[in-house]
Amino acid sequence: MKMMFGTREWAETTFDCQHGCRHGCRYCYAHAEAARFRRLPVGGWPSEERITEPPRLAVLERSTRPRLIMFPAHHDIHQDNVGLCMGIARRLLKAGHGLLIVSKPDPVVIDTFIRGLGDAKT
Repeated sequence: MKMMFGTREWAETTFDCQHGCRHGCRYCYAHAEAARFRRLPVGGWPSEERITEPPRLAVLERSTRPRLIMFPAHHDIHQDNVGLCMGIARRLLKAGHGLLIVSKPDPVVIDTFIRGLGDAKT
């Protein structure tokens, strides 16, 4: 039996719709991973967030094999991006994937996110 480490312990793959994170947590997984694989930009981990919609979203939407996807894995869901994150989550759920939602426990944001998924939840 092959041992799984990191994200693969919980999900088959990850998906993000943003680069950088405003929190700057000392225990940040994304920062540690970027440092480990030497992917840190000049100046360190970006606290300025930049919205992205990788082409991979379209690939996941067309996939015929459902996956469990950790979303997001390298940023947080917060009041400024909750609408975008809900839209992405709905698209992934509609494509038949399962989601492992990862976020800081901001009750207002989490409630908004869950209510926004509405009938898209599985």
